[in-house]
Amino acid sequence: MMMNPSLKNLCKVIPGTIIEGKWHHNRYTIIKELGFGANGIVYLARYNNKQVALKMSDNGMSITSEVNVLKSFSKVQGSALGPSLLDVDDWERPGKKSAFMQWNSLKDQISSLSCSKKGRTGLG
Repeated sequence: MMMNPSLKNLCKVIPGTIIEGKWHHNRYTIIKELGFGANGIVYLARYNNKQVALKMSDNGMSITSEVNVLKSFSKVQGSALGPSLLDVDDWERPGKKSAFMQWNSLKDQISSLSCSKKGRTGLG
């Protein structure tokens, strides 16, 4: 299912935009768009000198549903089943409000999977 084009425009931000969370006040700098789907847009962003994935949506309930799924993954014993959820917040600007969630970057996820399959010595 593709995202409604009018909804995509609500979440569209350009590289260099600084997203500051309303509640936790974490600041993310957008690097580039990675993709979009039915419920939001995923961006590569920089936070504390690390690259992270940031999913934004104008539909707070869809973010809440995805957060609940990611939290249930984290409760499963054993190796990681998916990305690690690190932050959930709102971003407000004049006339617009978006919810977002931040998780570890794909690079971190690949490193985690590599460690779990090969042990720590498997990484270069």
